[in-house]
Amino acid sequence: VDGLPGKSVEVLVLGGLDADIWQEVFDSVAGGIQAYGNTVGTVIDSAGNPHTVAFSRATENTIWLELDIIVNAGAFPIDGVAQCKAAIIASTKFPAYSFGKNVTAWGVTSPLEHIAGVLDVVAVRLGLAVSPIGTATIPIGPREIAVFDTSRILINVTTGTP
Repeated sequence: VDGLPGKSVEVLVLGGLDADIWQEVFDSVAGGIQAYGNTVGTVIDSAGNPHTVAFSRATENTIWLELDIIVNAGAFPIDGVAQCKAAIIASTKFPAYSFGKNVTAWGVTSPLEHIAGVLDVVAVRLGLAVSPIGTATIPIGPREIAVFDTSRILINVTTGTP
């Protein structure tokens, strides 16, 4: 599956030091199973024998968001924009957004229904670069992961009536 040889496993990794990851993979994968990947190294077992171990680092897709929302000014908190951003980040952290999970407008905006005073999300722009203009789903491959950050979320607020 996905180009892996038979009797193998591929470990997808975010962060960490190569040597630590090779050791953890060696300690975790059953004997006779090849640890497959594009980052290859050697670990030494307790008898002093070297073993080749591999893993792959996931490709991180930096996601940019711009939202236009309508709020009830009387109910929307002073820090409402910060709360909206925090809610989006909380809902998109690993494992909620894991390897291969596409980024959808619904997926990133649904947490806003829990923010006091938010009446509607009237526009969502998604992209892989600053000032996103796209409105379609961003496809994320099986060895990729979407990465979100509050600094890449812009929320435009308009006051409306409930």
